[in-house]
Amino acid sequence: MTGMTAAAARWLLCGALICLALTVGVVALGWLPAAKPDSELVLVARDMTFFRDGQFDTPNPPLQFTAGTRVRLVLRNEDPGMTHNFAIPAWSVATRDLDHGDKAQIEFVVPGGPSHPAYECTPHARLMHGPIEIR
Repeated sequence: MTGMTAAAARWLLCGALICLALTVGVVALGWLPAAKPDSELVLVARDMTFFRDGQFDTPNPPLQFTAGTRVRLVLRNEDPGMTHNFAIPAWSVATRDLDHGDKAQIEFVVPGGPSHPAYECTPHARLMHGPIEIR
């Protein structure tokens, strides 16, 4: 480092160490984009019922997931005048409440182990609920 004073060299070294520490922190703390989901499921709330998008002949269908997979679930509310959400209480997973025309998405990892969880619309759980099958 010809022509550089010792103080300047120390500042340069400190700056390089700070950049390295920040880079390590970003990677270690997971500030980079989350892992891509293994699958995506789009549900539609319509007529006080859940449907798979495009499959309106099966109300509140059984949802099948594989243990350990990352799932992105998208909920669209097409029910005029109604507020809906999607929740799996056993897994502490839920979308926010959606007004007509809104949509939301959540991502979660399907837990392993034997269980028979159910999904529901929290405000309308008596009508809008269904089983979850874990493979």
